[in-house]
Amino acid sequence: MKHIKNIYSVLFFLLLAIVCGCSKTGDSFYPDGQYHTVSDVVQYCSGSCDSENDWEGNDIRVKGHIRNRANDGIMNTYFAGSYFYLEDIRNGFFMEIRVVASKGDIFDRITQSIPADIFYITGKAVAVEVDDGENCEKGVIIELDNIDNILLNAE
Repeated sequence: MKHIKNIYSVLFFLLLAIVCGCSKTGDSFYPDGQYHTVSDVVQYCSGSCDSENDWEGNDIRVKGHIRNRANDGIMNTYFAGSYFYLEDIRNGFFMEIRVVASKGDIFDRITQSIPADIFYITGKAVAVEVDDGENCEKGVIIELDNIDNILLNAE
């Protein structure tokens, strides 16, 4: 019986360590420091619409693959809408990148790449809200305004 109690104690402390290690804190994420994965940015830059966040309106760096890069039809839609999606291919997380300047230059760089290329993007983090009438959640999009802020295979 004592052996089972010890196992439960170990499992409890292991679960506690995992939960503490997976919680997001302001101390563990520096938006303007290193390039972060798409999934890290999406998870960190989310929450309630009622909260003000340190990342809103600030520069942020993110890395990933252009979603559907090999599909010319989708790339034409992206160009027409001045946006594209950056994806973390490890887990399928993706986020919107809005092109607010140098549209032709930025899309030329994208079309000259190959689908396996990793893009490193620096842009302004802008909060977006989704409200279904009962719940309001905040997320993030990145505004890309300069050709110099989109690099290929840079790290």
